[in-house]
Amino acid sequence: MTLDAGQAQLRIGLAWWFRKYAKEQSLEDRGRYESEEQEARAKRVGLWQNSDPIPQVVKIDMLKNQPINVTMGIGDQVEQKFSVAERLPGKVTCGLHPWESGFLLASETPYFATTDKTDVTRLSRAETRLFGDAVPATEVGEEAT
Repeated sequence: MTLDAGQAQLRIGLAWWFRKYAKEQSLEDRGRYESEEQEARAKRVGLWQNSDPIPQVVKIDMLKNQPINVTMGIGDQVEQKFSVAERLPGKVTCGLHPWESGFLLASETPYFATTDKTDVTRLSRAETRLFGDAVPATEVGEEAT
């Protein structure tokens, strides 16, 4: 029996099946490689342990409050208490993932108003999101729960 090093790496999550070259493989090898990768993903071994194994380097630039620069590991949460309300939102960026960015407004109230093109005004309760994870809005000076 011949040992296939590529298949062995796929099995324990040390590699992924590079589908770009699938046409160069036999139909049998394609099936084995795809199956090994799917099993490793399902077992969450090796490369597949986390959906994003690289930590976030979160930077928040505010005008009145101190800037924040923190590294967040996988599953970490950071709570920040702002001492002063901001008039304009601060920019939130990730130093490692430039496509992950947004804005944060430290407000005295968790409510905000928007007006659309037809002059309809809506008052809503704010929901804070940091890179897709929703957290309840808190007022300035109020402890996050």
